[in-house]
Amino acid sequence: EDDAEGEGDNGEEEDEPAAPAVSANISVVNTSVEIYDVATNRWSMGVELPHAISQAASFVSSEGTLVTLGGKVDGKPSSVASCFDHSANAWTDSAELPVAVAGAQAIRLGPNRVALVGGTRGSEGCDA
Repeated sequence: EDDAEGEGDNGEEEDEPAAPAVSANISVVNTSVEIYDVATNRWSMGVELPHAISQAASFVSSEGTLVTLGGKVDGKPSSVASCFDHSANAWTDSAELPVAVAGAQAIRLGPNRVALVGGTRGSEGCDA
């Protein structure tokens, strides 16, 4: 005779383990800076960022300074702004942003202006 559905060979129901709950919101947070050299078609490691961040906005100033704005630090939007000083070969923190933001885009508008557009503000997760 055939076993009833859900029963094993011994006549008892077999409990199947429940599938584990899976959440995938993976974001790599690190301090690394990779630099691409167009002339040699190669990547090299740059001076590490002062803070482990992800989702930071960045732009190059009219003077050639690399600037990072906001991003996630410890999983929360940040107001940190950092500048890379080529002559000292080092990062320094500059004035903080007026609001913490992650995932925004930075667009240089002129010699002394930049627009920070979009992203997520603060810890509430409101869109900017």
